[in-house]
Amino acid sequence: MADNSSGVVPGTVVPFKLFDGKDKDNEACRSLWVAVIQKAIKDVAYSSQKRGQRALTASEREKLHRIYELEAPENFFNSPWFEEICLFLDLSPSGIRVAVFDRYELSDAQRHPLI
Repeated sequence: MADNSSGVVPGTVVPFKLFDGKDKDNEACRSLWVAVIQKAIKDVAYSSQKRGQRALTASEREKLHRIYELEAPENFFNSPWFEEICLFLDLSPSGIRVAVFDRYELSDAQRHPLI
């Protein structure tokens, strides 16, 4: 059953571009998407920091498990979602991608995963 106000079935994940031109709080959307990118960068940074560590505590293992539970965070930077978010924010996806991958010294396999 569709929600009468938007035509979207409740609980459905919908890309934000479907709502272009409709009432939306542009600043709230921008803040949300910036936070998504920041979280992905933090996850890559944390996993990069722990990658070279010989022994991990239980809490570090748990945090890494949560980070990688669905997918490696570096994969986000090669995803269509990342491209859409950057388009919305008027950012260069390739510029961010290169900066993140270089900063955290990701291997070629991590930069270009087989998806």
